[in-house]
Amino acid sequence: MSSPDSFGRVVFHLLPRAPLTLSSYTFSSLYLAGYIVDAAHIRMVETSGSYGLSAGQVATNEFTGLGPAAALGPVTAVAGDGTGTLTGFVDFGGGTADIPVSGSFAVGSNGVFVGTFTGLDTASDTVADNFTFYLVDDTRVVVIETDNTQLTLGYLELQQ
Repeated sequence: MSSPDSFGRVVFHLLPRAPLTLSSYTFSSLYLAGYIVDAAHIRMVETSGSYGLSAGQVATNEFTGLGPAAALGPVTAVAGDGTGTLTGFVDFGGGTADIPVSGSFAVGSNGVFVGTFTGLDTASDTVADNFTFYLVDDTRVVVIETDNTQLTLGYLELQQ
């Protein structure tokens, strides 16, 4: 367990002696973010897992010109000590091939998760765009693009 940061966040890294299976989910390592609520309680949030990604965009893109685009696909989040990674793919529809996505995330100095996604930029799937990740609850995350490239609003939901 890490020391609490200025927002009362601690990181638990659980390492079983052998891979552990719970409810048909097998893991060999598990990261949990814990937020100190009061002197007797810590709120735990799993920060690793398989998520479904749904993203809507308004941008100039190769598929529709200037206008909306939508991306759907699976994303795996793997939390680390301080920084996590994102990998997966998205489908923009229209008969195009799936596009790999990758990225990273970390808790910022203000307690908000910030990071990047590569593969969601409709002008170039190799550009890393900046995002803010807002935890809704234990299973859902709202993702908002925060750079000047395009307007992207996404939603991640933990898959059980």
